[in-house]
Amino acid sequence: MFFKVIACEIALREICYLAALCPNTLELEFLTVGWHSAPERGRVVIQQHIDAVPEGRFDAILIGYGLCSNMLVGITARHTPLVIPRAHDCITFFLGSKERYQREYTAHPGTYYYTAGWLEFSTRRGKGM
Repeated sequence: MFFKVIACEIALREICYLAALCPNTLELEFLTVGWHSAPERGRVVIQQHIDAVPEGRFDAILIGYGLCSNMLVGITARHTPLVIPRAHDCITFFLGSKERYQREYTAHPGTYYYTAGWLEFSTRRGKGM
């Protein structure tokens, strides 16, 4: 199968690693980190990238974002199946499941989680979003 991946660059290293192991063919596109802080604009940017996907080229579009401040609410694909994970945000991805996210959040409310990608990209490019 051939998939288009549109994802936040915060997960660039992890997604590239998984892509190398994946038996399917992936075309990867990473967007600048930080759209969760401007969800209305982020929604427009992500929708523009989805709309730019050529009809009939991919079996599905995979979105590498969580709900991220409701940024994905209303996102649609007009001609290609769209796969959006059920996740609060990228921390859910890195913790492995929404159940683990909830356990950690309940046990340690107010904790802010940093990933290597967050530290790398938010200081390098995220400020110019």
